[in-house]
Amino acid sequence: MTVVSMRRRALRTERFLLLVEQLSEEHGSPHAAMLALKVNPSYLSNLQREEHRDVGADVMARAQKALGLQSRWFHDRSLGESPNYHDFLGSEPELEIEAHPAVDAYIARELAEGRPVSEAHQRELRSVRMAQGPDALTIEVVEGIHRGLRARDAMRELRRPDLSKELDDAAGERKLPPAKKRTR
Repeated sequence: MTVVSMRRRALRTERFLLLVEQLSEEHGSPHAAMLALKVNPSYLSNLQREEHRDVGADVMARAQKALGLQSRWFHDRSLGESPNYHDFLGSEPELEIEAHPAVDAYIARELAEGRPVSEAHQRELRSVRMAQGPDALTIEVVEGIHRGLRARDAMRELRRPDLSKELDDAAGERKLPPAKKRTR
């Protein structure tokens, strides 16, 4: 799809949504307006879903560019207060996201796990922690590293269960024949 055709489609979509909005006032609901236009009502829900997805992608892209946050930040339930991009649909989502309480926890965890985080956030995090005192910074970094290592080890255990006991039991139950010597 070319840029021109994408622009034309966007204009058609905006015009169509405006028409549906005007007709829904007359007919009482968007569903009735779609039926009056002789268009399948699911088309409207598909357009709204697309628009919703585009807005979410835009907010996520702006947050990633400005703050270095990955899109997984919006879906991470381990950060306490669940971040949701619907909360950041204002004119300056970067500022609203930066003020969110889960950002510092996310950044500390990302740093502890060795993932890249934007330089601006690293400087900001250092300045905030240094204001609390160098001991607080050291303790928090060490605790973050240990939390990250424990989480990594736990994930490894879940991924690779210890099979040695099961293999020993299986080998004891059936005797394997001795290996044949290769001769030519």
